[in-house]
Amino acid sequence: MAKKKLPIELRVSNKVKNKIAQCLPLKDVSAYVVSAMRQFKHKRESILIQVNDINPLIAETSRILYEKVVKSASEKKALERKLQDDTNNEIKKAELDRIQKLNYQYQIAKSSGLEIRWGVALKPEDRKHFFNASEIKDIVAIRREKLSTYNVRVLLACSLAEINRWDEEGLLPHAFKQVIHVGGKANEARFWLESEVMTKKNEIEGWRKSYNLKKSFKRKKSPLVKVVG
Repeated sequence: MAKKKLPIELRVSNKVKNKIAQCLPLKDVSAYVVSAMRQFKHKRESILIQVNDINPLIAETSRILYEKVVKSASEKKALERKLQDDTNNEIKKAELDRIQKLNYQYQIAKSSGLEIRWGVALKPEDRKHFFNASEIKDIVAIRREKLSTYNVRVLLACSLAEINRWDEEGLLPHAFKQVIHVGGKANEARFWLESEVMTKKNEIEGWRKSYNLKKSFKRKKSPLVKVVG
């Protein structure tokens, strides 16, 4: 027949007796009682009653220590909640600022009738802030004609350095960026719109001539003039 388990408070009191018999310091015995009270919260009062019958000083010390531990834990949780609330508020504020900046850009684009083209550069999750379902459908359709950096280089027969320079100088700016996964890593890649690339195709030679001209001027050095006194 299986041996019946003693009630929790009696098991704790027996351990307390053993610890006292081992001449353990009061603080160690009290620490054990507190640990038991925290583990079996529904039995903490009955545990204290049992311990009080053994040694009132240990019971009182345990009660005081338990209250301190609970208060400390409560203050820690309150601090954690405050920090979390502060963090959430900062995130919300940053997000609100970001949307406000986007709205300013949207209003400028709208005043020129270019809001749909502006929307092409938006991340999918941001479109709902400025466009209805029909407009979003138009934006998605435009994005389908996207060309990667490699595709643009092939189409224009140009180098990566040229693409980067034209993008930086605003001669052939990319339409939007999109996260792609290559070799298990996420990378943000640039994309151009085919229609916009094609409209600039005939201007490339002019850009190259202008660049080479500027480069040649930079390489020239002023002649040294020797003054004979």
